[in-house]
Amino acid sequence: MNGLNQSLSKFVACAILVLGLASCSGGGSDGGGTTTPPAPAAGTVTVTGTVSGTVIRVLRADTSAVITTADTASLVNPPFPFALSNIPVGAPVKIFFFSAGATFPLYMWNTNVFTVLSAGTIDLGFVTMGGGKATPTNQPPLSTIQPRPVDPSPPLQNVIPQPATLSVATPPAATGSIIVDFAVQNFSIGDRASHTSTSEQIMDRLVISSTDKPTKFWTTMNNPQQMS
Repeated sequence: MNGLNQSLSKFVACAILVLGLASCSGGGSDGGGTTTPPAPAAGTVTVTGTVSGTVIRVLRADTSAVITTADTASLVNPPFPFALSNIPVGAPVKIFFFSAGATFPLYMWNTNVFTVLSAGTIDLGFVTMGGGKATPTNQPPLSTIQPRPVDPSPPLQNVIPQPATLSVATPPAATGSIIVDFAVQNFSIGDRASHTSTSEQIMDRLVISSTDKPTKFWTTMNNPQQMS
C-alpha cells in the first residue's frame, strides 16, 4: 500500500511540473517574454541651403536610388536657394552636387554618408564646391544626424546630369543681293569753312552682293560728299 501511495505521489508531482513548464512557455510568448525589435523611425526631413548654381541629388547609400533632386538652372541672382525634401529618417543617404561637369559629394562631420535621426528641417547655409567636395557653412548638430563610414564611390552614370550642349545649324548659302535700308534721320553737320551748321536729311542704302566683297559704300545727302 505504501508503494502504491509513493507511485501516485510521484505521478502527481510530474504532472504538476509539466503543467507548470507549459504555463511558463505560453506566458513568455504572450506576456513579453521575447524581445521585440524597435520599429524604424518614421518621418522625413528637408535639407535647405544656398549654392552658386548646380544640380543636387540625394541618394540612398545602400541602394543608390535617387530620393529627391533640386535644380537651380531656372533661378536668377545667386546665391540660389534649394530645398531637398522627403529624405527618410533612419535611412543612410548621400548628397551630391553637380556643377560644370564635376561631381561634389557633400561632407558633414568628415563623412559623406549620414543618417537623419529625426523629422524636421536641416539648414546647411551656403554650400561651397571645391577640392572635390561640397562643404556646408552650417554643420548640423550630432543630435540630428548620425555620421556613417565614408563611402568614396561615385554615383552611377545614370545619376550624373548630362552636360549642357549648344547646337548651331548652318544657314543655307545666300543667293542674289541683300538690300539693307536705313531709317531717315536728321543730323547737324558743321561746315569746316566757317559756315554755320545745317540740318541735313540722310538716306542710306547698302547693297551687299552674295558674289562681291563690298569694301566701300557712300552716304547720299542733299550736299553729296563721298565717304569711305
